[in-house]
Amino acid sequence: MEIVLVRHGPTDYNLQRRWQGRIDVPLNATGINLATAIGRFLRLKNICLDQIYVSPLVRAVQTAQAISSVASNLIVDGRLTEIDLGQYDGRHEDEIRQEIGSRKYDLWRNSNFRMPAPDGESFEQLHKRVGEFFTDITDDESRRPVVVAHQGVLMALKSVISGDSSQMALSGYKQRNDVVEVWDTIIESSVSIWEIRQDHSYSG
Repeated sequence: MEIVLVRHGPTDYNLQRRWQGRIDVPLNATGINLATAIGRFLRLKNICLDQIYVSPLVRAVQTAQAISSVASNLIVDGRLTEIDLGQYDGRHEDEIRQEIGSRKYDLWRNSNFRMPAPDGESFEQLHKRVGEFFTDITDDESRRPVVVAHQGVLMALKSVISGDSSQMALSGYKQRNDVVEVWDTIIESSVSIWEIRQDHSYSG
């Protein structure tokens, strides 16, 4: 079975380099336009949009709504909520770096969520709930589900599919807002990576 993975569109927090985990930040105008373009692209690729699994956070829901244009097609699943960043949620990168020191901050940032933020969720907890979601949606191999979620969630989902959650693997699983990936659950790796350009053309 193949799974289509979409990261939510850009928000002002993305532009400001602020961490956004559970904090509910809406898409900006660029994010809405990009999500709409992704929807057109998926239709061009004949990707079925009858059922889209989506995180309950507003930036993901807005992305899914712009992609689908039919609200009834959305299946909101709390297990796709972004990783809880605890005390770091909503804060600017430079603010945290100044508070805890560059070395400690870089160690945390480069751990790819394997080192939890203070009072935050561990990657193991994220991996477990995303794994349960994956098990539930792969009971019908004839489908090609679309998942709209967040950076941490998509990294965890790819690690579930591939069976590799090493720090090196997680670095490769990072996904930009303007990229759509298709993963094959049989060969346990990506089969297509499409980039939606600023003019809404695409490559890949």
